[in-house]
Amino acid sequence: MKKLLIAVLLVAVMAVPAFASVQNVKVSGDLTTKWAVRSEFNLGAIGNPGSTKQNMNDFISYTRVRIDADLTDNVSTTVRLLNERTWGNETSGTSTADENIDVDLAYVQLREMLYSPLTVTIGRQELFYGNGFIIGGNGPNNQTVGALNVDGLKDLSMRRSLDAVKAVFNYDPLTIDMFMAKVADTHRGFNIADKNDDIDLYGFNANYKLSDKWNTVAEAYFFAKEDKSSDALATTEKSDRVYVPGFRVSTNPIKGLNLQGELAWQRGVDYLATSTRSATREAMGGQFIASYLLPFQKTAKYEPVVAYAYTYASGDKDATSGYGDKNKAWDPMFERVSSGKIYNAIFNLTNVHVNELSFSMKPVQDLTTKLTWAMLTLDKKLNDATWTPIDSTMGTYAVKSDKRDLGNEVDLDLTYAYTEDVSIGMSAGWFMPGNVFSDNNNKVATQLLTSMSVAF
Repeated sequence: MKKLLIAVLLVAVMAVPAFASVQNVKVSGDLTTKWAVRSEFNLGAIGNPGSTKQNMNDFISYTRVRIDADLTDNVSTTVRLLNERTWGNETSGTSTADENIDVDLAYVQLREMLYSPLTVTIGRQELFYGNGFIIGGNGPNNQTVGALNVDGLKDLSMRRSLDAVKAVFNYDPLTIDMFMAKVADTHRGFNIADKNDDIDLYGFNANYKLSDKWNTVAEAYFFAKEDKSSDALATTEKSDRVYVPGFRVSTNPIKGLNLQGELAWQRGVDYLATSTRSATREAMGGQFIASYLLPFQKTAKYEPVVAYAYTYASGDKDATSGYGDKNKAWDPMFERVSSGKIYNAIFNLTNVHVNELSFSMKPVQDLTTKLTWAMLTLDKKLNDATWTPIDSTMGTYAVKSDKRDLGNEVDLDLTYAYTEDVSIGMSAGWFMPGNVFSDNNNKVATQLLTSMSVAF
């Protein structure tokens, strides 16, 4: 906390010479305390880390301070500082990672640059398109690049920003976004002269609001990721490339009903960490979302909403062999869907069908409740007797190659608006492994997340 206060003072001191041109300054932020209790996230795996049970019981503090300044000539700047840490772990030997203060946002925005429809944003910023199915954070499954790098808690980070340049053309009702982001500048082996070892992200998104009575919105996009961070690729001009064209539609055909559909394809080349052998990417993914505010007059005060979401990410029956053939496994890219769910923390968004049904309501004023059931099945059967989850510290799962039932998850979420500025939340989840897992991995994974947030 001391470092955070010093950093805020430094920002204020550095802003002194610019006071003459500052039109308005706004300071805001939020404080969140979360208690995370997780059990059996390795589903009882006997492999690494070598135990039959994995429990986590941690308090996490999130502190964010944001400064927005409006300057002259349609110029504004935004800086947000972030500290996220587990309680009692400020210093561990020579490591002080939990005391770090990250620059979460740091960008300048130029409105009406060159001509009125154009706005340019330069610096560290959040990129989010559609429902976050392709672009929504800085890492898949919310396993973000940030200070909260604790085993079993990586998906709970608030850090989602990327260093990018974004141009927005507003031709109402058409809005066009174009951006370039530097995901990683690795300088592998401390070779500063090597310019071919980075991970870059490019994107184009066109959003059009139709003037119909259904408030229909249509989007078309093209995203591209170029990855040369592998040691094998560094010595060549080759790179691992993912090209993602797609579209999304949102409409409201009747009062209270919203329908959304998204479909995307992945093309490119997968070098699979080698410089001599490659596979052609031919993957597909998509989402369908429907939510309906029940129209019954007697229940209107409870605001009951029924929702269904289907998510599909294609798989490959043999992603580890057949070099030179097709790789049909979906690359999660930088998605941010299903945050806070158990299956999101332990599985990659690939080779899966997710059917999710939920019901939410407000039983009393200021209290929102939500019950969610998710069913997960594999797109293609596994071709091995073991499976390593996204977080390898969870252990190595023992699996069956002739089954597809991945499992079911039930989540109960409660959110209480204590005041306009303070909210209290609770989320309880249970993941029941399916028949894909062997007897060594049939333990039910559970979690309890409670939090209190204060915004200022």
